[in-house]
Amino acid sequence: MGLKIKIFLLGLLIVTALQFTSKAKYFRWFDYHKTPATVDIIDELDYAYIGYTLRQNGISTGWSMMNYYQTLGSQYQTHYKQACIYKNNLKPSLKNIKYFNYPIYTTIETDIGKGKEHLTLVQPFVDHPPLASLLYSLSLKDITDIGQVRTSDYRKVSVYLSILNIFLLYIFTFVYTQKVIPSIISSILYSSLTVFVLSSRFALLENTVIPLSLISLIATQLYQKNSKKFYLYLNSLAIGLALLTKLTAIYLIFIQLYLLASKKITKKEFITIIITVVLINLPYYLYLYYISPKLLISMLIDQSNRPFFGSLNFLISSTQLKFKNFPIDAFWLFSFISIFLTKKYTSLKSFFLISLLSTLFLSSGNYPWYYLIFIPFLIFFLSNFIYQLFVKPKLITLILFIIMPLSTLFYWGYIVYHTNNTLPIYRLLILIPILLYLLTSKFKLKTVWSIIFFLLLVQAYQWSFQAFQYQIKNFGKIDQPQFIINR
Repeated sequence: MGLKIKIFLLGLLIVTALQFTSKAKYFRWFDYHKTPATVDIIDELDYAYIGYTLRQNGISTGWSMMNYYQTLGSQYQTHYKQACIYKNNLKPSLKNIKYFNYPIYTTIETDIGKGKEHLTLVQPFVDHPPLASLLYSLSLKDITDIGQVRTSDYRKVSVYLSILNIFLLYIFTFVYTQKVIPSIISSILYSSLTVFVLSSRFALLENTVIPLSLISLIATQLYQKNSKKFYLYLNSLAIGLALLTKLTAIYLIFIQLYLLASKKITKKEFITIIITVVLINLPYYLYLYYISPKLLISMLIDQSNRPFFGSLNFLISSTQLKFKNFPIDAFWLFSFISIFLTKKYTSLKSFFLISLLSTLFLSSGNYPWYYLIFIPFLIFFLSNFIYQLFVKPKLITLILFIIMPLSTLFYWGYIVYHTNNTLPIYRLLILIPILLYLLTSKFKLKTVWSIIFFLLLVQAYQWSFQAFQYQIKNFGKIDQPQFIINR
């Protein structure tokens, strides 16, 4: 076993050990079924319900805002029973499709957490492919009404996926950097920063795309290094499953096309990827065609005609992840900034830009979940930015780190707990690291600086934990930070 593999395994052991700490468990599990609020995004509940009805009947039932169901279908002689839409007193199944003339829809009255309301349910649900819905539905049993779906059931799957992402991010960062420290940092960042922890709790399609995209990106790099066919097939499988989750994952195909154009993979290898992806996805679309050809065609036309959601919307959403009641912090914005402050890893920068352009052109509306697929890139570059402050710090990057990410943690992890004058302490937080950096740089004490910065990060982690405790216990009741700090 080579030294590099031993170092990799040692880092993996450290990451694994960290997951058993009380703080790690708190980050992942505390109030996961209540925070973020469960009634703000109906899609969470809907995806789990869709997967459950698909498993039970072979035909999916779900809530949708799309017009093509009402345009093409009918609610004549339909009624809601046993969590699905009956027609002429027939329960839906793959054996009696000809009696339903899909699509069909019906309106029900139910309570999904906000009191009694009317929902229009459709059958079959075809807005998105089914893989994520099937995953989120795995804990659901004996459901007879969409209002019976419990948040803890489907969000539990999201939490497990986020735990998987912690390890995948470690592997992803190590594969591209060949360094263990930034790899460990990437796992810690994802598992301890409020913006990433809370967003990972949503049972959204993008949170299923993330681990599959990480597997694809890892396999892509490993295949570039040693050309083992296993990694080519693993990459193809991950892309195929990601597209079976949501069509916006097509950016992974665009990345392979970029590699083909850059002559980093051959035409034969690219064709292998495409054929594998088609073989994985074709059965689903043939299934939709079998159920309702007109619905499949209308869905594809509608998806291809989605409007560009606006040139300034990305600028707005890059400053904060705009989920309702998410506390303001600098990490989301600074993660984007860190991409451009990092000189290396041009291939990953290209992959990020491909994913960004793909999202801008293929998505409609400015929904915050569209940006979740950027998280692997944001974590990677943020962890490498912090690593560079360990080994090759520069005054300007240190100042940026202090006044943005570190100040965020100081505010939520310290200031909100104190009513006395904290401004002098904040000034010291800025001045002391800068002075210590200048002193250690002048006398060329790199090791001393690394120790000082490590201690600073340990304190930052403690502030991160305290910040999360405050933010989650006061979620939805937090005032905006003031510019004047407790004078």
